[in-house]
Amino acid sequence: MITTKHLTTIAAFCLIVMANSVCEAHKAHKQPHRQTINPKIDEGVGEFIYQDYKPLDNKPIKVRYYNPGKNDAQVLFIMHGNGRNAEGYFKAMLKHAQQHNVLLVVPEFDEQQFSSREYHQGGILDKQSKLRPREDWTFSIIEPLFDYVKKLTGNTSAGYMLYGFSAGSQFVHRFLMFNPENRVTRAIAGSAGTYTMPDYNIDYSYGLKNVNLPQKNLNKFFAKNLMVIVGDADTVLSRTDLVKTPAANQQGRDRVERGQTFFNRSKAIAEQLKTPFNWKFQLIPHVGHSQGEMAGPVAKLLFEDK
Repeated sequence: MITTKHLTTIAAFCLIVMANSVCEAHKAHKQPHRQTINPKIDEGVGEFIYQDYKPLDNKPIKVRYYNPGKNDAQVLFIMHGNGRNAEGYFKAMLKHAQQHNVLLVVPEFDEQQFSSREYHQGGILDKQSKLRPREDWTFSIIEPLFDYVKKLTGNTSAGYMLYGFSAGSQFVHRFLMFNPENRVTRAIAGSAGTYTMPDYNIDYSYGLKNVNLPQKNLNKFFAKNLMVIVGDADTVLSRTDLVKTPAANQQGRDRVERGQTFFNRSKAIAEQLKTPFNWKFQLIPHVGHSQGEMAGPVAKLLFEDK
């Protein structure tokens, strides 16, 4: 026979179970999303969650891809802008990747996990402007991601192409600068708003003061096959996404002037260091600040012009 005492005990037990369930649900909500690692990246269009890089595995990244199904396909990484519209960048380049049988990889660094400091400034400095360990840099994700993609596709490429537009262009040139052992074969930095000048007297991210970058990094940086490009109509000063701080304006009034300044100063410093300089600069006709309009010219530069 169930007594009042038994009912009280049962009720208390149920309350404990419910409380534990709520607690576990809260913990699960607080934990970063984890997705089972795909055994392979299928042929065609798809996406996966990447968090195989252990130092930053608490920041899962969505990666969109197009896999042409050819083991010897060229690999292209695209770095999106500060609007974080990785899907738009992927769609704009997809037809070109399909036409040229290119393995296209577009990681998405969402703003919730990757602020400007964490994304296109590479996460090399903390909030107190102190230098972080290299393994904690956002820049350190790209090379392991390349290995991951190769493993899951069977791709045999020894290196990869790298293109970034706007904030993605900031990521690209800083990545090359701070990761001298990268396997990038061709790179395009398109229409950056600001640049890290190879100047040790200017604070990062406008220069290299207090970030302990060895001169040998610059030698390898200047030797890279890098093209700095800007749309010749990317001169609209009223754009709210154009940084207009005094430090930025020292580089030029608009993106065209700033790109030219970065290229010319880098070339001059390479000459001073007597080190090879393998960069090119090009204005893209009739293009403003539009990654969609830039995709076609970039595809031609990467896949057709040799």
